[in-house]
Formats: sequence, structure tokens, C-alpha cells
Amino acid sequence: MDELLGFASAASEMEEANAAVKETMQILGEALSPGGGIHIGDVPSMARDVVADLQQMRKALERIERWFGEFPPTGHTWKDGSTMSYGAAYGSNGERDYMRAVARQALNALAPSDSERKTDA
Repeated sequence: MDELLGFASAASEMEEANAAVKETMQILGEALSPGGGIHIGDVPSMARDVVADLQQMRKALERIERWFGEFPPTGHTWKDGSTMSYGAAYGSNGERDYMRAVARQALNALAPSDSERKTDA
């Protein structure tokens, strides 16, 4: 149960961070447009806020990567017709591997791609 609460907490933190990033980006887009009313000098503090939100999202995703808990249906059943757990269907590490793959996908989306790193140099 503690693991489920931990996952729910991490997911909630991630949703809040994502919403904050979207809101900040929308505000920046509107404010920097002609007649938007923002001065370019305000951008660094807004950028710090976006970075803080992304760090919060990364922290939540890292917590999810370490989490063990509920998983999608496997589509497998036992001979008696009862539903087979993810772990039973895919091995003792199946649940862990599934959740880690989901979190790793999200973490990789936050990291700059190799092509972006090369152009930034």
C-alpha cells in the first residue's frame, strides 16, 4: 500500500510540474509576442522557474522508475480462469522491468538528443 501511495504522490508531482511548465511556456509565448508586455530582462527568472519545474518532473520520474506496483492486464489466465499477474506472466522481474521501461522512456524524453548535444557544442 505504501508503494501505491508513493507512486500516486510521484505521479501527482509530475502532473503538477508538467502543468507548471506548460503554463510558464504559454505565458512566455504570449508575453514575448509584440505588445505582450514582457521585457527580455524578465526571461532569466522565468527560465529558472521552468528549469525548477523540469527538475521536479525528473525527480518524480526517477521515483516512478524505482516503484513496484499495479500494472496493465496481461491477457493471461490460470487454468481456473483467474487473471494471471504481470509478474507471473512475465517472470519475477517482469513488473519491475515494465515500470522501469515506462519511466526510462519519460526520462529519455527530457534528456537532449545526441544531435541536440552536438549542435549545442
